[in-house]
Parts: sequence; C-alpha cells; structure tokens
Amino acid sequence: MSGRIAISRETTEVPVRKTLFETQSMLSDAGAQSINVDYDPLTKSPTAISFRLKDEYGLMYPFYLAARVKNVSKVREKARKQRIRNREAFEEQSARIAWRILKERIQSYLTGIQLGQTSVREVLLSYIQTASGKTVFESLNERRFAGLLADKERAANEAGDH
Repeated sequence: MSGRIAISRETTEVPVRKTLFETQSMLSDAGAQSINVDYDPLTKSPTAISFRLKDEYGLMYPFYLAARVKNVSKVREKARKQRIRNREAFEEQSARIAWRILKERIQSYLTGIQLGQTSVREVLLSYIQTASGKTVFESLNERRFAGLLADKERAANEAGDH
C-alpha cells in the first residue's frame, strides 16, 4: 500500500492550551489527582502530561503520557511533497495535532473504563511511571521485552532486527 497517509486531526485549529485545559478537566472529572504538564525548557512548549488515577481496587497509580510532537512533525514532513515555507507555523500545527490526538486517546481510555469495557491498569499499563521515572513500556522496551515473549517469538523478533 502506498500513497499519502491520512493524519488524524491534521487540520485542527484548536490551540494547544485549550486542548490541555480540556484534557486536564476531563482527567479531573474522572477522579485523577496531581495532574501536571511537562514543558521543554528551551521552547517552553508542553511535552507531556502526567497524573495519578485510582484503579478499581482503590490503588493509586502515576501515569505519564508524552505528546511526541517531534515525531508528528517528522511524519508530516515526510508526507509533504513540497518544501515547508513557514517552519514555525508547521511546528505549531504539529503540536496542535499531537495534543489533540493525545486528548482524544485519553478520552477514549477513560470512556472505556467508565463503561466497564476495560480497566485502568489494562488500558494504561504501559504509561505507569515507575520509581526510575520511566514508564513501564520504556523499561520493558530497554530490555527488549525479556521474559515476556516466548523464546521462539523473541528469537524471531531479534533475527528480524538485523
């Protein structure tokens, strides 16, 4: 399959600040505590959102979700056929897209939890922030998911990396 990929929310005009406010409000309504936004010290742009949320057993977990704006920019740039004329506007649009998608993903997770389709730990497990400051996914990914995959699957995955 070839051709241009469709990027969700590519034409959004919703400012990042508004999306952040909506996300924080939604998390607060769902019972989240300690909702924080991380900012890049150089650009002063938001990079991630973190919060604490109880599971169905009343246990509180810290979650960390990055917007990954740079990744959105790279994909959008690769998909373009012409040169970017206004880099600042391009990057601002990438930020709007990244944050809108993250907000909608969180909204989807919270809706599934509220409707009993999933649980906090099931849907947000990879985003739990560990004592090291890394997420569960980042910790597992560093170890190439050692111990989680059957030996044959792991060997096949490692062989495919070369």
